[in-house]
Amino acid sequence: MAGVRVINPYIWPTLGWTAARLVPAAFCVALFGLIAHSTYAYAQQGDSAVLVGGTGEFYLAALPPGWGKRAEAADALGHHGDWLPEGQSLEDWTDRMTLQVVPQLAGEPPRDFLDRMANLRAETCEHMFATEVESAPVNGFPAGFRIIACTRDKRTGAGEVRLLRVVTGASALYVIQRTFRVAPFAPETFPVGGDALDAARAALEYGFACRRGSAGQPCPAEWRAALDALAGDRALVVFPAEP
Repeated sequence: MAGVRVINPYIWPTLGWTAARLVPAAFCVALFGLIAHSTYAYAQQGDSAVLVGGTGEFYLAALPPGWGKRAEAADALGHHGDWLPEGQSLEDWTDRMTLQVVPQLAGEPPRDFLDRMANLRAETCEHMFATEVESAPVNGFPAGFRIIACTRDKRTGAGEVRLLRVVTGASALYVIQRTFRVAPFAPETFPVGGDALDAARAALEYGFACRRGSAGQPCPAEWRAALDALAGDRALVVFPAEP
């Protein structure tokens, strides 16, 4: 990828790491060992959101408890919504979750989309680092995961760590992002601790893609009635958490 360093020179003092520089493979093993195979259980779920891809295809996403939708919009490619914790606004936020359904990119391999995202981020970042794309199908749908970190955004002056999960369907591409906005940081440091990364990835991976009536990519039985009732003109539907 032009302009993208798939490497991580971060030191994680909170985890007791002392190596000043890690080769890409070693970084990926260490990072994914922390957050991909953790015993963290995403029991603290808030509302649920359904991304409607069309032709009976859905992505079911779990939202963090206490977070509220602050924005929703459609464009030429698809539809997206942004969620923030209570007390944060679109003008001044530090934690954000974004859900996107993109019918125009249906069938695109997750790696291609994630590479393009990393290249675009590199254009506006002083120093940008990305993990290798990790592929892990979801209910028979191709899927990929990547972390993209920016030491300082040239436009906002803030640092950023973004976790992305991309799931490819026949009707749409589904993008789930968890973003930390932080103070600018040096390339030798990492601004988000392992526990926070662990929890953020768990929230992303709690989601599930399915196709109504499919034997190979079935929807959960407890969701079938709700999905059958959805109108075809709604791309993003939120189901409030039970009290």
